[in-house]
Amino acid sequence: MWTWMQVELLLGKAYSEWGGHSGDAVAVYDGLISSHPDDFRGYLAKVRPNCGITSKCLIWLHVDS
Repeated sequence: MWTWMQVELLLGKAYSEWGGHSGDAVAVYDGLISSHPDDFRGYLAKVRPNCGITSKCLIWLHVDS
C-alpha cells in the first residue's frame, strides 16, 4: 500500500519529467516540505532535478533544513 507522501513524490517526478511542468513539480515538492518538514524526501526530490546529488546540493540541503 502506498502512502500519501509516496504518491505525491511520484506526482512530482511525473511533472519534473514532463516538459514545461517543472514549476508544477516544484509546487508539489514545496507542499511536501511544508507539510512534512522533518522528512528528507521532499527536500531531496526538489534538489535532484536542479543539480543532481553533489556535495554542493547536499550542503544546501543541510543548511536549508
